[in-house]
Amino acid sequence: MSRSGSDYFEINGQDVTKLSALQHISEYETIPMTSFMCFGDYGNDLDMIKEAGYGVAMANAIDKVKDVAWNVTDTNNQDGVA
Repeated sequence: MSRSGSDYFEINGQDVTKLSALQHISEYETIPMTSFMCFGDYGNDLDMIKEAGYGVAMANAIDKVKDVAWNVTDTNNQDGVA
């Protein structure tokens, strides 16, 4: 179980994370991790943002995510990914 927001929790299989899913896709499709751009805002995104080729934090992200991101964009409510 992991926290994905101040009031949200995610329940996944043991050792299943957003980063592990991305690594699986990377291996399966032979796409280097450096070729991925990932967006995130909370602790469950932290490792993925650190390991992706270009990690982007949303403006509403927690400071730990912003600290490791290459860039910070608008909030999710302001179409930051778009």
